[in-house]
Amino acid sequence: MSRVKRIAFVCGRFDGGGVSDYTQRLAQTLHGMGCECLCVSLNEKQGEQVADRNGVRIVRYKREAARDAIAYLREWNPDWISLQFVSFAFHEKGLFRYLIPLFRELGRRYKIHIMFHELWVRPGKGAPAKHVLLGWLQKRLILAALRTWQPNIVQTSNPLYRFMLGDAGIQADELPLFGNIPIVNTDAPLIEPERSESLRRILLPFSQSKNWNIRATMEILKQCADNAGVTLEIIQVGLDRDGERHWKFIKEFCRSAGWQFRQLGPLKADDLSRCMLTAHLGMNSIHKEMAGRSGAVVSMREHGLTVICAGPPASEKEYQFNDLDNGTLSLFEDTAACVAELKKPSKKPPEPKLPQVAEQFVRSLENHT
Repeated sequence: MSRVKRIAFVCGRFDGGGVSDYTQRLAQTLHGMGCECLCVSLNEKQGEQVADRNGVRIVRYKREAARDAIAYLREWNPDWISLQFVSFAFHEKGLFRYLIPLFRELGRRYKIHIMFHELWVRPGKGAPAKHVLLGWLQKRLILAALRTWQPNIVQTSNPLYRFMLGDAGIQADELPLFGNIPIVNTDAPLIEPERSESLRRILLPFSQSKNWNIRATMEILKQCADNAGVTLEIIQVGLDRDGERHWKFIKEFCRSAGWQFRQLGPLKADDLSRCMLTAHLGMNSIHKEMAGRSGAVVSMREHGLTVICAGPPASEKEYQFNDLDNGTLSLFEDTAACVAELKKPSKKPPEPKLPQVAEQFVRSLENHT
């Protein structure tokens, strides 16, 4: 039985998807392990709302009522408060000044854990001046908040963010994400498994980066497929906020290459899981050093897929990515390995990570209790 009995999670919004789903699923799993959990949001569009889901109370407040949320937390009296941090979830421009005095008060009475799902904006070369300024302001705010709060534990999901925090003088540990698509238990796939020995089905879930170099990606992917002696079926699933121009190009490229292409769009979680279970490989537009912060990549890994990452590496000075085996390959840096994977995909049995992550999370709190 855990020594940690009551944990309150604080988010910006519970608007479905992303960190809000992550937080609720983690809290519900911890509830099943014997912990009492509360979820509170501070930046909702609607007024106070209360709901109970799978043993966890969820209370939502508008930003103007944030002090009421703090009063509710005090009344609930947790052992730990876990801030699930995404700056843009707490403020439309990521400038969350109002949080600093609120958590200063809470830190005087309660143990504070912070999970950084995102840090400050990191503008690339040639970025507009306003993006550079915004990133500078966000970094100053985050560091000022951490100096003020003096949290007991700081965690993040990937080595790059850990490096960036360490470079700023903040010690952080890694807590891996779990997939945002639960593995479905069914023998009825959404798409029938491909029987052809020379066809590989590659899944691209959710929207992709606006700055994705799609032409270079598809050209290198075709070289890999040709060298492996296979043809491809590209399947897009999930909500596509920014990448419509990408999909038009991909569709035309697939046609000219003699590949198949399907754009399925938004699907229910069970259907997304079925797609992952019947694919050979996954693909994403981030670099593999950032794979740990992508719920889509982690979901594909949980479903047994090796994931080909087609994004550029980080631009952080002096950062050296420790290329551990995390089930991902860089299309541009691991081309030979991508060819080998296309020849014979090393698909593994599905394995959910949520129970392991929940246990690691509780152990980290116990070690500071």
